Amino acid sequence: SERQALRRVERLKTYKKDHPACCLVDHPTNVQALMSRSDIANVLSECLRSVTTKSGIPVRTPRFRVLHHNVGPADSRHFPAMDYDSVAQRIDEASFQYPLIVKPLTAA
Repeated sequence: SERQALRRVERLKTYKKDHPACCLVDHPTNVQALMSRSDIANVLSECLRSVTTKSGIPVRTPRFRVLHHNVGPADSRHFPAMDYDSVAQRIDEASFQYPLIVKPLTAA
């Protein structure tokens, strides 16, 4: 979420302040937009919408799906396991092919 991204940015700023010898390639505020894989994938998909190779083959991002589930109270620090059948059904509905790569939404 946006709030989590802001907290991560603040932690990076604090770390940099407390460790002046640390060299950050990009200022934390500049990378805040890159902290959600879902956001990155959506922006990249839009940017590549009309891009083709020299031979005319469309360039696209890998297919992806975000699986949301109930996480309980807002202050919950752990997420309940998703039901295997529910995940399998969502994968089948999206017509994905194996192997799959599964990653958390948080990129940083």
